Amino acid sequence: MKSWFNVVRPHEDIRRGELAEAVFAANLAEVAAHRGPEVYRDPDIFFAKTYFTAGLRNLAKQVILGLNGNTKSGNRVISLQTGFGGGKTHSLISLFHLATLGSAANAREDLADLLAHTGPIGFEIANYAVFTNTTNDPAQGREEKGTHIQTLWGELAYQLGGAKAYERVRKNDELRSAPKGIFKDLLEDCAPALILIDELADYCVSASAIEVGGADLSSQTVSFMQELTEAVAAVPGVVMVATLPASVTEVAASEKGAAILNSLASRLARVGKDTKPVDGDEIYEVICRRLFEDIGPREEHQKVAAGYVEYYKKQLKEAAPSETRKAKYGELIQKAYPFHPGLIQVFEQRWAANHDFQRTRGVLQLLATIVGDLWQRKSALPGSGLIHTSHVRFGNLDTLSTKLVSLYGNGYSAVLTADIGGPNSNAYRIDDDNVEMGKHELAQGVTATMMLASFGGDTANKGLSSGEVKQFVLTPDGPSQYLVDTVLADLESRAHYLHYASAGKQGKRYWFHTKANINILVNEAKNQVRDGDINAEVIDRLETSVRGVTKFRCIVNPNDEIPEQKRLTLMILPPQLRTEPDRLNRNARNKVLKIANSRGNSDRSFKNTILYLLASEVGFLKLQECTRAYLATKKIKTDFGGLEPDQRQTILNRLNEADKEVTKAILNAYTVVVRVEKGEPRTLSMLSFAGTLQQQLNTTLIELLKDESWLLGKVGLRTFERGKLLPAPGAPIAAKRIYEAYLRYDNYPMITGKDAIEVSLLKYLDSGDIAMASGNPPEFSRYITNGSDLLRFDAEDENMYVVHLDDVPRKEPLPSTPEPSGAVAGAGEVGGAGAGFTPTSPSNPGHTGSVGQPATESAQQLIHKLVIDGKIDPHQFFSIYPSLIAPFINNDVSIELTVKAYSTKDEPIVKGEQRMKLLEEAARQLGITVREE
Repeated sequence: MKSWFNVVRPHEDIRRGELAEAVFAANLAEVAAHRGPEVYRDPDIFFAKTYFTAGLRNLAKQVILGLNGNTKSGNRVISLQTGFGGGKTHSLISLFHLATLGSAANAREDLADLLAHTGPIGFEIANYAVFTNTTNDPAQGREEKGTHIQTLWGELAYQLGGAKAYERVRKNDELRSAPKGIFKDLLEDCAPALILIDELADYCVSASAIEVGGADLSSQTVSFMQELTEAVAAVPGVVMVATLPASVTEVAASEKGAAILNSLASRLARVGKDTKPVDGDEIYEVICRRLFEDIGPREEHQKVAAGYVEYYKKQLKEAAPSETRKAKYGELIQKAYPFHPGLIQVFEQRWAANHDFQRTRGVLQLLATIVGDLWQRKSALPGSGLIHTSHVRFGNLDTLSTKLVSLYGNGYSAVLTADIGGPNSNAYRIDDDNVEMGKHELAQGVTATMMLASFGGDTANKGLSSGEVKQFVLTPDGPSQYLVDTVLADLESRAHYLHYASAGKQGKRYWFHTKANINILVNEAKNQVRDGDINAEVIDRLETSVRGVTKFRCIVNPNDEIPEQKRLTLMILPPQLRTEPDRLNRNARNKVLKIANSRGNSDRSFKNTILYLLASEVGFLKLQECTRAYLATKKIKTDFGGLEPDQRQTILNRLNEADKEVTKAILNAYTVVVRVEKGEPRTLSMLSFAGTLQQQLNTTLIELLKDESWLLGKVGLRTFERGKLLPAPGAPIAAKRIYEAYLRYDNYPMITGKDAIEVSLLKYLDSGDIAMASGNPPEFSRYITNGSDLLRFDAEDENMYVVHLDDVPRKEPLPSTPEPSGAVAGAGEVGGAGAGFTPTSPSNPGHTGSVGQPATESAQQLIHKLVIDGKIDPHQFFSIYPSLIAPFINNDVSIELTVKAYSTKDEPIVKGEQRMKLLEEAARQLGITVREE
């Protein structure tokens, strides 16, 4: 069979080795401005090097039908969202040339096949507007014939309709304020028109630094996209195609970029999301058309393919994978010609698994450098029917070496130097030690092959099996397969960075890596983690974390059937309902208002007891990243089989650290606090953080709510007054009504609980600002004023009222001699004794008078010393003073205090934390000691 360089002819730039990176970096803005490389600017050259894939043909058909005004064109707002190098920009340039050629394209031979699929172009020429991340600087704008254009909408108007169209949006452009309701009429005057928008997310990242009113140019641009898409959809003969990156890593790798990408994606009709400009085996056609001006006769391709399949069948037999012996593999060789399929596959499949590798553009650039190097060295090369991975020489290919290091880490520079290329490498020494190996540079070819294939495979298929090495390296007229076995054995004993493991019937699998290369495995696992998996993990952790929360009733991921809540309740919404800190997005707002106003199909009565906790957009990005890493690491841990012992320990350590990072990220993400006030959601942001979510909610959130006056532990007299909850003369107010007013009406502050009302009313009763009464108005059975012994009452008792002081009957003088037990009304009380409201005297359990009032002489029994001790529930501590201390405050009371607190797994006590600082300061001021045991 003929050598490949005697059959094909690369394009001139490749033959000369003039492979500037820009040649492979398509730039739509440059093309629209009639600048840049001729290969993209000139439609003749461009279409000569363009292979119209199925995806591109379908896209062109949709656009041409839309520009023709065909009502069956489908959605005329098209979003292309693929990964790096997925062919988006090349597709836009194709559409640009078709639109500018117009009906003249119908006569072109190089477009005949395409137009047979799409149908003829029915417009003479289309107006067009092109906007990319370099079209208009967000800060400075640009000048065009005396017009200063500053925004996306200014650019589109000017490019589509010139200065006249621009005048329609001049004011909006100057103010950088997105137009509303203007573009539909503008587009009607400009049809047929094609709008091409590329790299908009990247532009918005820069635009976010430009303030516009209370927002920024980025948010105005995102808002305008909604206006634009609706206008395009409403005007026949107008088509818009916009590209979006598939990953946030393509948008400045920032949290802001991710938020912008999410906003744009939600506003664009992603009808093109499943449109792949380059799909499946089409990559081979794209490569051949782009790299070679002549690929030779097809008959020669068939001969080479047949020769290789015959070689695999009769020579390698079982030593190579079974696929190589099938006719289908011969067809694949013909498609890939002059490349061996393995060379394209290592880039297109393995390297493309890295999110920083541009799939189509990256493959083209690297293959072009390889072809260029081999073409320059062809006179010294042994003949070969195909270009193999084993022909790659990293030492000659700075572009390839640099790309490998940039993708996989600086550590691979050492791998290349030590084992693969150059006179000091182990591969070179092995070839130098063996004449037969040296003749074919076999060890260098094998190591280059394994290096190229060391990335992108899962744990079970990492690297290449010995059979796959032979498939990739050997040629029908090359060295024996047994010589490859010898090379592998030599490399096992001499290479510094080669790793291998048993692969059963496949023998061994080989790959290169550095110790730090465990990240590759984790990144592969990350790609398998779905958003649903992340959300489920976060919800599970939230449910576990709130079990120790005492200040709220916590409900994680609430449904719409939440019953009435009289207790202070915190609804923790799922991560998919995240929001901006200062303004709820639509989905989050709808969920909050749904819960706030209804319980299922019924209206909610108690609307002032529910708070909401949401993740912020920015915080969720970090939480999503940390959770993805945790789940990916956890997945790797379950498959220790492909790891070295030291790598297993590394995975365990990373899993532990990843777990901690998720816990921390939840705290940092769930910072948006919402309450509904007067029917509208209001937001707060937690800016300080505790060690756990439990502490965060029990301490930090409570303090924040009180500081912002959202939550009251006690209600001030003026607050009652402003809320019209103090009685007027002759108009008593039920205590239950006061209590429930703070539960029902969201124009009042929220309260910590029933005791907030009870303690406050008792305080103002004691200060003489109010009076209370029991019974049924207007004839109460008992009035209670300051100086009474009312230590507590139930705010839900329907017989308890707050009355105006003027309504209290005048007191009668106390009798000069004690009355019989049970007949004494406590001091400060007027009227008969109300059952259950006068406390029992400590010195006489049957006495119902005021605490401290002497009993009858016959019943009097002197107690020399009273000692009160025992253990109480910490949550009942507030009742110690009014119940146990206040009645004896004039009896030389002394208090000895012992409080013990223990660290728990969920609530550790940590030196230096905020509550310890507060405790130590309080102890210093009170003169008591705090010690650690």
